[in-house]
Amino acid sequence: MFYQFVSHNQSLKTWADVSFFGDPESENRDPIYALLKFLTYLVLLPIVSILGLFGNSVSILILYKSGLQKSSNILTFALAVADSTYLLGINNISLKLYLDVYVQYGYFYAEDVAMLLYVTFHLFVLLETVGKVASMILPPLIIVERFTAVFFPLHFSSVITSARVKAAVTLMFPLGLPAYFFYLPMTTYTYSFDIAYNVSVGYILKSDTFTHDSEAFTLISEIYTTFCGPVCVGFVILGCILISIKIQIHDKKRAKLSRSLMQQTPRTRDHIQNGNKRFSPNNNNQIKGESCEVRSAEESQDSNGQITMSLFKRNNKKNWTFGKIKEVKSKRTTKILLSVCVVYSITGSFNFISDMILNSQRLGNVLGIIFHWMAIIVLSINSAANFLIYVALNRNFRDLYKSVFCRCFIKQTLPY
Repeated sequence: MFYQFVSHNQSLKTWADVSFFGDPESENRDPIYALLKFLTYLVLLPIVSILGLFGNSVSILILYKSGLQKSSNILTFALAVADSTYLLGINNISLKLYLDVYVQYGYFYAEDVAMLLYVTFHLFVLLETVGKVASMILPPLIIVERFTAVFFPLHFSSVITSARVKAAVTLMFPLGLPAYFFYLPMTTYTYSFDIAYNVSVGYILKSDTFTHDSEAFTLISEIYTTFCGPVCVGFVILGCILISIKIQIHDKKRAKLSRSLMQQTPRTRDHIQNGNKRFSPNNNNQIKGESCEVRSAEESQDSNGQITMSLFKRNNKKNWTFGKIKEVKSKRTTKILLSVCVVYSITGSFNFISDMILNSQRLGNVLGIIFHWMAIIVLSINSAANFLIYVALNRNFRDLYKSVFCRCFIKQTLPY
């Protein structure tokens, strides 16, 4: 079908030549294509996004209440914000009104309403672009933080400070602005009379700059996609492998050390056995007598020296206990963040493979767009899955979730 706009002499061009989006007629001829578009774009994507926005909102609230002093909390907080921004932007309500599944593309509204929808369209594109770039770059930053914690634990607190992490996270979000300003001149808007429908319609068209410099736009887009795709995903995969290997080596060394400590000399075993006999239930009176003797002997000795030795042993025991607890917390944090990065690696790999290999240029328009929709669904699942990882692997997170959102239920069940 040919279109004629009053303000633009484009009557000799097809819709595919002037529209920024695909040819709706050729797409809607296939009922299977229209059904897939409806299921993915109007059913699956909103459902995944609503669940993801709820989960990320809960994560943001819990992490904020827990405090943002730890570097891991800062990074997961920023990742939840980035994922929420992307999920909100990808559900471009204005674009859904423009790209109707069964009706011709366009804003079939009054001129001021159509213009407002076009501005809203770019606002959602801004949120989607900034959120997607930040959510793709933050996992490599998480890998750097965990790599330092695992490989250089003694220098971790001095190198990875909360101020530095906050500064790095703050710089991640503006990195998506160049991508948006790169996208902005690719489109133009016109509100013109369409003779096919005998009504004035708002259309999003290809700009003259995009038409004349399409190769340059394609090159810049491929560079940006490569940086946010294979480079970041490859960095995260490599980091996950190195950190996992280091943890396995550390666990084997610790197990070997524990076995060596259990292998005592015969004299030490006899001493342990005699000690066990002394503390058997049949020797309670003997234990009490020996305790009194030891107590009287201790009282007769220098009290200052005994107190010093007792404090020294107590401090050593406290330091060992504190170090053990700190190590357990660090391993748990590493496990959670590595799980987030593994999910990111799988979904990110599919996303850039679909954009760079399984695209419309290689597979055709219809099949390429279907893979593009699948990539959007997979990337949305990545943005929505982190909350489930936190709940499944972090007991403190579950307890905080219950205390924040189940308080009313607990009050109702408690007896008065």
